[in-house]
Amino acid sequence: MNQMPRILPVYKELAIESWPIDRPLDYPKNARTWSKSAIEKVGRSIKEFGSRQPNVCDKRDVIVICHLRRAGARWAGLTHVPVHVAWDLTPTQIKALRLADNRTAQEAEWNLELLAPELAEFKELAIESWPIDRPIDYPNNARTWSKKAVERPAMRSSTALRSR
Repeated sequence: MNQMPRILPVYKELAIESWPIDRPLDYPKNARTWSKSAIEKVGRSIKEFGSRQPNVCDKRDVIVICHLRRAGARWAGLTHVPVHVAWDLTPTQIKALRLADNRTAQEAEWNLELLAPELAEFKELAIESWPIDRPIDYPNNARTWSKKAVERPAMRSSTALRSR
């Protein structure tokens, strides 16, 4: 039974707009860098799954979060990207959010006991643009996994998968 989702008060201001891909401006002091390979991986993911996370910009259209995602969207051939404008944040909050968003990702670790069965299920999937093409590096090189190590059936088109 499909029902209209209940909108929580905290999310009323989380408007998402569609902007031409060149409208968001790069933050000139962006301290994060990424490789062409990283852009391609994000782009392949966007091609397969769509753009599921909005870019966040400030009141002046400068990117706060998602420089890499926008680069991946451009690689994937998108002409528009979803954008949330953080109208309610001060310049100090914008700076803090920009740094925190990048830094907090470094705090996450893999639970190897839960990861192994998840990865094993990929042998039954046929996702053409699976973005991981090298081993995952774990702390202290505890373990690595590569998609090549998991047997996978022949690839089917993503169109065929969606029509099931």
